[in-house]
Amino acid sequence: MAFSNRVVEKYGGVYAPIREALSADLEAMQRREGLNEDPMPRTAAKVTQADIARAIRAMRAAGYPDVRVVFKDDAVIVEAAPKGSKATADHLRIISL
Repeated sequence: MAFSNRVVEKYGGVYAPIREALSADLEAMQRREGLNEDPMPRTAAKVTQADIARAIRAMRAAGYPDVRVVFKDDAVIVEAAPKGSKATADHLRIISL
């Protein structure tokens, strides 16, 4: 629609009927497909990637070189990794921050 508006502005009203037809078709498709309805309300994240990155940096600054992030149903835990832990790669979930 933005492009069709620019065409009408640049080349005149002769293209206005085409823009109106495109607009009507778009509105009909949105009604037919239910695209005007929000399927799910968007809520803000309780914990963001930036929050986790800050917590990891704080743990490392406090002297813990190995830090792990544990995700549970209702919590995200950033803790010092146990010394001598020999977890295999298939048990780890690596998150790029």
